[in-house]
Amino acid sequence: MKLLRFLLIAASLHAAQASAQSCAAPGPVSERAEHLAAIAEGEYQQFSGHRIDALGNLWKFGNDEVETERLHDGQPDDRYAWRRVWRYWQTLDQHAPGTLEMRRVTWAEGLIDDPVHAERSHMTTLREIFAKLPKQGDPGFDATTDEILRESIIRATISDTPWSAAFISYLMDQAGLSAEEFHYASAHAVYIKPALEAQPGYAYRACDVRRTVPRVGDLICYGRAAQPLRSYADWMANKDALNGQVKSHCDLVVKVDLPAKKIESIGGNVEQSVTWRRLMLDDDGHLSTRHLMGEHARERGPNGRVCSGDPSCEKSDLDQQYWGLLLQLR
Repeated sequence: MKLLRFLLIAASLHAAQASAQSCAAPGPVSERAEHLAAIAEGEYQQFSGHRIDALGNLWKFGNDEVETERLHDGQPDDRYAWRRVWRYWQTLDQHAPGTLEMRRVTWAEGLIDDPVHAERSHMTTLREIFAKLPKQGDPGFDATTDEILRESIIRATISDTPWSAAFISYLMDQAGLSAEEFHYASAHAVYIKPALEAQPGYAYRACDVRRTVPRVGDLICYGRAAQPLRSYADWMANKDALNGQVKSHCDLVVKVDLPAKKIESIGGNVEQSVTWRRLMLDDDGHLSTRHLMGEHARERGPNGRVCSGDPSCEKSDLDQQYWGLLLQLR
């Protein structure tokens, strides 16, 4: 009875502590957070991806998404970068069945032989393409040709379908998060929405990245596309409408150095790779305004300030984005 009473009291205290946590006072970094960071760092090392410095410069160019060079530390079944990305999709498909076969390929009739008069581009899915390939036993079927075609088509889908959310979903799967704790999806907005809605039992809470000190295990996110969600207020105002069509991106925070005023994060499909980036913090430990699109830049797209003297320049500071949201690991 005493043991049962002790356990009930401990559980009650844990629940009270959890409910008392907030964006401003989240509590200490958990073992789960450290585990997530270790998984992400290991994945980066295996992929041998890009690195971006605090000025937004790409100072290490690693493997890209459709690379056919062997990975240095690749596992026997994932020896190539493109095959590793395919593993992210396979893992996501275990949580969201049907995801894998809906990967997209873009094509335009006549584009190879007559590009001047080619039709507008179309999209088709992996399922539709594979259904049209000859099957074993059909006239003209050749096993080698079939393998070549399937690998080539899969590599095309990796290039044509954004996989950054699949990468984050892979990390969460490897860390053992349940479907109640994380909504596995091919679009960041789908797993962001429960955090904005403060769903009970969800692993992440939504915070303003401009007013919250990042911790290891947190996700830092920005809106993208022609009309992106630019701030925490935008995200909250549009939370009911969030779906797979809302374009955004999130990195996982893997290192925080408050005295040095910097953090480091890892994300997938950043410049077509698994990419490690460094970001600066201000004196309060919040993301520096130097990285915030619109603070010191013209509203002409990312990196407007850096590109202001060159009308042809569209992208030079890879860290400057519409950072607006931080998902804080509970």
